[in-house]
Amino acid sequence: MHKIEVTLKQHTPLIHFQHDQEGATLRATEVKPKLDRFILTKLGEDTAYQSKRDEIAKGMEEKFNKLNSYEKGKLIAKDLGWLIGKGEQPALDYKMKITSDNKKINCCEPDGLKLPMYFGNMGKENRDHPKYPVMCKECQMQLLSYNNELIKYVKDNASLLAEFFERTNFGTRQSKGYGSFYIDEKDKNYYFEPKTNLYFDLNASTYNKLFKDINLFYNSLRAGLNIKSSNQRDKFYFKSLLFKYMKNKDIQWEKKTIKEEFFLNSYDGVKGLREQQNERKKGFSDKEKQDLPLFYSSEKKYIVKDLFGLSATESWKSYRTTIKKNQPKINSNGSFAYDVDNPKIYMVADEKEATFTRIKSPLFFKIIHLDGNNYRVYISIDKEIAELIKKNILGKWMIIDNGEMGQYHSNFPLQFPDSFDYEDFFKYIFSGDNFDIEKHVEEKFKKEDEFFILKNIYSQLKDNYNKITHE
Repeated sequence: MHKIEVTLKQHTPLIHFQHDQEGATLRATEVKPKLDRFILTKLGEDTAYQSKRDEIAKGMEEKFNKLNSYEKGKLIAKDLGWLIGKGEQPALDYKMKITSDNKKINCCEPDGLKLPMYFGNMGKENRDHPKYPVMCKECQMQLLSYNNELIKYVKDNASLLAEFFERTNFGTRQSKGYGSFYIDEKDKNYYFEPKTNLYFDLNASTYNKLFKDINLFYNSLRAGLNIKSSNQRDKFYFKSLLFKYMKNKDIQWEKKTIKEEFFLNSYDGVKGLREQQNERKKGFSDKEKQDLPLFYSSEKKYIVKDLFGLSATESWKSYRTTIKKNQPKINSNGSFAYDVDNPKIYMVADEKEATFTRIKSPLFFKIIHLDGNNYRVYISIDKEIAELIKKNILGKWMIIDNGEMGQYHSNFPLQFPDSFDYEDFFKYIFSGDNFDIEKHVEEKFKKEDEFFILKNIYSQLKDNYNKITHE
């Protein structure tokens, strides 16, 4: 039997449903399907197998050329006899074994239920069976197979396994940096060449601090920050950089659009959009007000925030309601269906009609522990998720619902933009003079810790982005 042995080092906690079991670590049942898909995608792109691709495509060139790299790789692997059985399933013909030398589970925080960016333990059912973070010093991964050619292909592509772990995290909340493993520096298979020029370093004495800072940065990009003090006064405010980018394209911020529809005036004791605008405009010139999400108006109104992760429900705590987003029910003539008893209420698609309910954020964080309390955070766009968003989200309509019942129930249709370029978004933020955090944040908030954390992160991101881009 032929084999490959790799020593892996764990860099961030793995949120594990078997946290209480000795030796809990990576599960082969999660790692192998991901590695199979990665290998098959690489195989579909490998120019060394061009003749094999040409042979398979005979008589069906047009159809074959429309396949993505993964689909081409499956056909090549099946023809090579690299798949299990007769190739009915896209599972490569090797066994994976993962073991940890850790004899004791080390929960990395006193209260693992309150990790930043992790909400899976909310609700009674999840509280009764919570997932906790686990860490191990190192673990061993073995790939075992009688198929010599398959094992040889992995061995001969020296950077294949390294690139797989560079692009992949595991367990719950993996896109946010949890469950980061990488090949140990002492292992012969170690190789590291980051595929992104966006990264920053953080110093954190606890994992809670590490992920709290990353979450702060993520929210500053996507939704913006409006942090309140214990007495509900404004502590720190940071306009979403996605808002800034879309304003540059003359697109109105979706939160304002929703407030215009549902919360224009005071709502059950909560200040409406008009009252919020009256308070916020003090001290700002007419020109400066146009840089604030509450004021900037445009005829182009789209859903944009959810391009960085779509959830069907969104809690609006100030208004004590939940905004719901669902696909519309479509009539045979292509129009939106509405409630016959109330033409102002649009109908939503049922489970069979809906093509998506939730899509993960394409923003991917890979965290590498450097030494001591020092970590490096790499940022990239998950191409598969970005492709799903392009296929299932862009240009589509959603019904935005205020979550109320009876006479207070209201909803309206809102569309996603037809296109969105993540790389162009990063270029806009990190190159040139489009964004300067000193100008972006109001003077009264510059004494807060959040400002110094974000200033440090954005300064590094700008330097690294421009340094590598211009080399």
